[in-house]
Amino acid sequence: MIAVPIWAGLYLSVVAGFAIWSVVDDVRQGDSRARVIADVVAMSILGFLFVGYFIPSLADPLGRVAAPLFLAAFLWTGIAAQREIVEENDDPDLSPRANFVAEHIGIAVGVIAFSPLIAYAGMAALQLWQTGG
Repeated sequence: MIAVPIWAGLYLSVVAGFAIWSVVDDVRQGDSRARVIADVVAMSILGFLFVGYFIPSLADPLGRVAAPLFLAAFLWTGIAAQREIVEENDDPDLSPRANFVAEHIGIAVGVIAFSPLIAYAGMAALQLWQTGG
């Protein structure tokens, strides 16, 4: 039986929960529908490829298309993260230095949290590219 390891399923559940929360927050803040849809599509592609790393038969039908899909999702995720950072408002109760530290801690946590998703999705896309599907 081919299955996703327990840790990967738990990790993906946490990432999915965060992604859903982020989409709901974006909608509440009035972000454009195109941005919200692009976020959902990008996260869905990364999640699908993440699972496809552990269950290759699931992602095999994508073949070489997986690589450009991964690259597009990866680039959009970076663009969206940069936009979120730029649009983030400072906390008026904190000093400028504390806001700076909080912002950079948030960036580090985001990078650490999403690195496994991007790494495994990228490995799945690379495998599909090398084998041709």
